[in-house]
Amino acid sequence: MLKKYRKWIVYSTGISILLSIAIFVMNKQVQHEAIEYDKRHPIHMTTLQNGEVEIISEGKELYSSLINDIHKARERVYMQFFIIRYDEQTKRLLKALEEAALRGVEVKVTGDLMGSREMSLAPLSTLKEKGVVFKWSRPLHSSSIFHSIQHRNHRRIVAIDQSISYIGGFNVGNEYIGKDKKLGHWTDTHVRLVGNNIEMAQQFKMDWEEDRGETKWKDSKVKSVSFESNKETSYQFLFTTGAELEQKMVSWIKGAKEDIWIATPYFMPSDALAAEMLQAAKRGVNIKVMVPKTSDAWFTQPPGYHRMEKLMNKNITWLEYTKGFLHSKIMIIDHDFVDVGTANWDPRSLYLNDESNCLLYGQEINQRFREVYLNNEQFATRITEQDLTEKPWWVKVLGKTPKDIQYYF
Repeated sequence: MLKKYRKWIVYSTGISILLSIAIFVMNKQVQHEAIEYDKRHPIHMTTLQNGEVEIISEGKELYSSLINDIHKARERVYMQFFIIRYDEQTKRLLKALEEAALRGVEVKVTGDLMGSREMSLAPLSTLKEKGVVFKWSRPLHSSSIFHSIQHRNHRRIVAIDQSISYIGGFNVGNEYIGKDKKLGHWTDTHVRLVGNNIEMAQQFKMDWEEDRGETKWKDSKVKSVSFESNKETSYQFLFTTGAELEQKMVSWIKGAKEDIWIATPYFMPSDALAAEMLQAAKRGVNIKVMVPKTSDAWFTQPPGYHRMEKLMNKNITWLEYTKGFLHSKIMIIDHDFVDVGTANWDPRSLYLNDESNCLLYGQEINQRFREVYLNNEQFATRITEQDLTEKPWWVKVLGKTPKDIQYYF
């Protein structure tokens, strides 16, 4: 019997050894390059400013608002998304951008090389002729091929003229208006801000220059303007790459006194974040974590369930959203702080990707986000300790996937 399977055993062992060596080599390069990249790209936290904030939870509402603002643009439209599909929804957006460019508006668009690969099907040369300049973000580099494949521009920012900004979790495509049959209704969180957007435009500029290897920003119209409103909220943008985001999140949790409400599509916190959550719960902070029951990345769920088991505490409530797919990335702390943006609770956001978040301060905006959270909670069921212990054996096995592999989930 052993002779019969000897060849299969030898081949399997050889393949396993080769895969282990490949993963080891890749991890070493990726982690080394990530540290070096972080050193060259320190955290960028913009100055505190005031402005009007609109919360957007539906894709149709976001695209209608965005297209309307593009129609009104007079100076510039800078747009950056992680994923830009090439479908009906994207074509509507591109048409609005073309019309703006023909009016003399400066239009620049970037999509992540991996996330927006469908844009290779778009008539990019025609877009350029009409004045819409599209560039791929985070191209590959042969000298650090493993890191450049894994390191993605996960930001989603839009700066229109001098005062309108968009930032949040939505990308561009039909699935974000609920047209994906598997995922169903798409729930997300974006914000539209009316205030001075110079620093968001500058971040777009820095990313653009890095992606193109440029040192001079041609025909730039970035300048400071004053803004006054009777309905102002204090906010600032946070642009990160790597572990500095983790440090910020740890500090926010450490400062919580009453409660922390989290919504995230992927729950795979680092050891430092998990430990701080548990410490907060032990000192009496009430924590709620909402994740989707249906996921667009199923392999992230088993490690998430495993972490939930490790973090079981009477002050931590686990919720599973059931009305389609929850893609919101928000953290509400006490009654005066909200974090909303692109960063997930996973290794990619914490150690690899470029992320963009908006930090909002004040009781009024905090309450508005709480209402959004509670509305989503109506469609969520509670995850109990028994639910986790009764998960299928294969979920429990995958939940213990080595962290060196989870690093790329």
